[in-house]
Amino acid sequence: MKINHNSGNFDTSIKSHCGMVYWITGLSGSGKTTVAKYFFDLLISKGYKALIIDGDDLRQIIKGGFSKKERTKQAKKYSKLCKLFSEQGIIVIAAVGALVNSIQKWNRLNIKNYVEVFLNVPLEELEIRNKKNLYSNFKEGKVNNIVGLDIKADFPEKPDIEVKNYGQETSIDSAKKIYNFHKNFENIEKL
Repeated sequence: MKINHNSGNFDTSIKSHCGMVYWITGLSGSGKTTVAKYFFDLLISKGYKALIIDGDDLRQIIKGGFSKKERTKQAKKYSKLCKLFSEQGIIVIAAVGALVNSIQKWNRLNIKNYVEVFLNVPLEELEIRNKKNLYSNFKEGKVNNIVGLDIKADFPEKPDIEVKNYGQETSIDSAKKIYNFHKNFENIEKL
């Protein structure tokens, strides 16, 4: 079978690579989506094929609840979706809370080229940021089922990358750290 590469149907600027999953996790308000978007922009600007899977967006589609059990069930679906796309050669950037050790372990066992990124932002900083008024509403008794407050957070035991994403380290700095890891990983894969 002959393929005509001059037909204009092929984007030769897209880099050929193996699929990967960057599982960006942290407490609510730690900047997962923001860091994921900056990392995505870095990858796309260098010709990589990537997509973002955002937990907040998926929650709107899947319509899951907020209890520990429901969150774990949703995270399992996110993991399987990430695996599906990465097996097709796509770099998947998952910006998800999913602070559940059983999910993190499943990902490591079942997803090739899985990279766990932990945004380690102290609760005190998150309370100051108070994204979506989540932390102030919790203190006022208006909401519950908040990971890190009334639901235990299973922080990653050995993340591949840990970023602070507060103080002197901006979201762009955090994204650059992840991108540098990616470049190093890619060089190792070529050996």
